Amino acid sequence: MADIAAVQELKAGLENSQGNFDIIITRLGAFATVWATIRADIQAIEEKLEYAHNTGSWTLMHGRLNTAAKLYAALGKALRQYQISVNPDQKMFKARNLA
Repeated sequence: MADIAAVQELKAGLENSQGNFDIIITRLGAFATVWATIRADIQAIEEKLEYAHNTGSWTLMHGRLNTAAKLYAALGKALRQYQISVNPDQKMFKARNLA
């Protein structure tokens, strides 16, 4: 009987947590999308660097890299704000003056 009660208690706890699981899954999915974009950008940069090296088109490549650098700087700031908003009491953020 104790085993059945424990299983029922566990089941109730998991059912109450479903909303939290859904939020976590959504957030992880967003990170997967960001990571896929970063990976695709890195592959494109690699291909364009090879092309630029073979054709001497360094000026165009330099401009594209500057644009990507600005984009990723903005992304870094946005992710830092997200990190702080998810867990503002994290000691690591306070120690680094990020909160």
